[in-house]
Amino acid sequence: MSLELSRPVKSFLNKFLGPGYQYTPIAEGANALGYKIEKNRHEFFLKVYKEGRDIERYRREVFFYKTFGEAFIEEISTFYASSDHAICLLLGFFKGMPIRTTSKEYVADAVKFFEKLEIKNVGGKIPLASEPAFTLSDFYDIVQRRIETKNLFHNDVLNCVNRVSNALSEISISGYSLPIVNIYSPSDFGAHNVLYNGDKYHFIDFEHAGIDSYWKFLCDFFAQPDYPVDISMLHIFRNSSTWHEYELDKDALILAYRMTLLKWVLLILATGIKLNRDPGSYVAKADQYFDRIDFKVDYFYSKLLE
Repeated sequence: MSLELSRPVKSFLNKFLGPGYQYTPIAEGANALGYKIEKNRHEFFLKVYKEGRDIERYRREVFFYKTFGEAFIEEISTFYASSDHAICLLLGFFKGMPIRTTSKEYVADAVKFFEKLEIKNVGGKIPLASEPAFTLSDFYDIVQRRIETKNLFHNDVLNCVNRVSNALSEISISGYSLPIVNIYSPSDFGAHNVLYNGDKYHFIDFEHAGIDSYWKFLCDFFAQPDYPVDISMLHIFRNSSTWHEYELDKDALILAYRMTLLKWVLLILATGIKLNRDPGSYVAKADQYFDRIDFKVDYFYSKLLE
């Protein structure tokens, strides 16, 4: 991770904080770098999007904090400033630690966060989420587009990509449909984007947030590979005000979930390549995830039928 801030980022900080601040790199994701900024005993978190990354991610995140900040004072960081030129955000610093496992308490708080998010009406100016999926065709197309992505034309991952491609070709979505339930989705919403201070869960990272379908949000929540949520906790969603049972074709939702799991196999591969990791580690992880798809789909379906 680079220790040095760019000139535009320094100019942004000097304008907002004045000179004399200290910065320490503390996090690196696929799309952004994180720094702890300190000045006069005040602490801030600086998120700097990497050069060449999609500026739409930055804009979605700025929109989220500006629109929902007051509604989530305890759950998200305070938004202080942003710079379109430097493509960065300055937020309040939250003293917490990543969680290692998902618990019933975490899932319950995540659902409460989502319920609270859906109460606020922000009109028609909301951006689309990253890779939204409103129909089964959308779910299918997301996987197909990722299969065809140039960064997966790579000998190390080719066998795993072909497994996904063959599995997708066996799926028929003809005759199935999901009820239209469009929401404002935090997207990429999982325990990998949560900090915990021993008392409260603190939610971070909204660069993919925007208008999406409820079903895409739900499927992703139970598909994230690094911090998997036990499917037995599906009842927490079903007991919440966000659940939409009316006219739900459970077989259609299962197809959406299967395609979501296939998408995540490709995401594991793409992330490993983007972060320049050892192919042996992320290819093995993707293969293991693929091998569990049938089990996860059957388990999910059994909970839908309860």
